[in-house]
Amino acid sequence: MKLNICLVCGGILAPSFKLEDLFSVAGLNKRLVCSTCWSKFEYLPQRVTCQGCGRCIDESSRERICPDCTRWLVNEEMDFNNVALFAYNLWMKEYMHRYKFIGDYRLRLIFTQFIKNYIRTNYPNRNLVVVPVPVAPETSALRGFNQVQGLLEDVDYLEALHTIDSKKSPQSAKNRFERMSTSQPFALIQGCEKQIYDKNVLIVDDVYTTGRTIRHAATAVLMANPRKIMGLTLAR
Repeated sequence: MKLNICLVCGGILAPSFKLEDLFSVAGLNKRLVCSTCWSKFEYLPQRVTCQGCGRCIDESSRERICPDCTRWLVNEEMDFNNVALFAYNLWMKEYMHRYKFIGDYRLRLIFTQFIKNYIRTNYPNRNLVVVPVPVAPETSALRGFNQVQGLLEDVDYLEALHTIDSKKSPQSAKNRFERMSTSQPFALIQGCEKQIYDKNVLIVDDVYTTGRTIRHAATAVLMANPRKIMGLTLAR
C-alpha cells in the first residue's frame, strides 16, 4: 500500500474518507498536507481584511482600507483592488523560500486546486481573463519555472505580459523604498490586445508586499483597455 507523505513536513498522512472534506478548505489538501501543517497557513478571506490589498486589519477599525492602500488611492488614478488568500506569516515565508528559491516544484500542488476552486467560485464571469505576473527569462532559467504559472497549473490563463529587462532584480532582495521606486518592468505581449479588450482581467501573483509589482502589471494590461482589472495573490 502506497503511503501519502505531507509535502511540508514529510510525515505520513492519515487516510480520510469524510464527505465534508470535499467541501472544506482543509479537506482539499488532506492528501498533500497534514492537518498540523495546513493549520499554520492563515486563510485571510475568513478574517477582516483591507478592501484594497487583502491584508488583515483590526476588527474594531472603522476604516476598511489600510494606510498603504490609502496612499495608493491618493497617488494613482487606476481603480484596482487585490484579494490575498493567505497571510505572509513565518510558515508562508518558509513555504515561499522552499518553493521559489530552493526550487521544490512539488510544493505548487498544495495550492493549485485550491486556487482553481477559489477563482471558479468568486470570479464566475465568462469574460474573465486570468493573467499571471511574469518572471524575467534569466530568473526562469535559473529557477526552472515561473512560480506563479505553477500555482495556476489547473487554471486557464493568458500569458499577456513579459519583462522588459531580462535581468530583472528579485523583489525579495529590495527594501521598501527600492520596491516602491522600481520602474515599469512589464510590457504587453503583442497580439494579446484583442483577448483583453473589454474583458475582466484577474492578475495573479504569488506575494503582495508593497503592491508595486502587481500594480505595474495592471498598468501594462490597462493599455489594452480591459473592462476591469483585479488582483489575486496567494499571500499578503
